[in-house]
Amino acid sequence: MPSEPSAEEQALAGALNRQREHILEAVQDLRADDLRRPVLPLGWSCIGLVNHLSLDVERFWFQAVIAGASSQSKTFLALPTMLGT
Repeated sequence: MPSEPSAEEQALAGALNRQREHILEAVQDLRADDLRRPVLPLGWSCIGLVNHLSLDVERFWFQAVIAGASSQSKTFLALPTMLGT
């Protein structure tokens, strides 16, 4: 049986959820074609930015910062394949 999350884990999860909610609120009223239309200087769309934040940034924080995995570890390198990206 898993142990209860620590106060630090609860604080981190709360901060992550608030950031997720903020991003989703920013794009929730956009139409599908607007989500896919390039709007950022490098040609990124809103959906591309959300994908980047959810897959790349969160993966980095959980694996490298929180878990301490190096960018050369097998788990860190295998994750994009496991996620189908």
